[in-house]
Amino acid sequence: MLNMSPAEIVANFGGQERVARLERMLQRLCAAGTRLMIISLGRTECIAAHLKAVNLLRYFKGEDIYGRDSPDLRKHRCGGLFCKALLILEIMTRAQWLSDEASFSFFLSFSLSEERAFCFFLSLKPPLSLSLTL
Repeated sequence: MLNMSPAEIVANFGGQERVARLERMLQRLCAAGTRLMIISLGRTECIAAHLKAVNLLRYFKGEDIYGRDSPDLRKHRCGGLFCKALLILEIMTRAQWLSDEASFSFFLSFSLSEERAFCFFLSLKPPLSLSLTL
């Protein structure tokens, strides 16, 4: 993934228009004082390189990008797999955040060219719950 061309990286993000929408969203979130984090099964170095290539890395502190090679993520396993939710709860506990002060969301799309996408939101109030929005 580190050998991808700039055009391939932009395509990986869904195209230049989507990158522009992501940037506008990140700008608004940061302006509102939101702390942004990435917890991914990708490698930390690749995530940062791809964000840098599309000028989005500036919205994230380096310590707030957790890839599968991150010691913080590697110590949280559920049935042998990495468990992002447990890392989120650990981060919240360290920061003394209440459950309504954090959210976990991710998007899955059938095709990046389509506007339809699944959006999952994980409630961080015990017990953990997952909802699906279409």
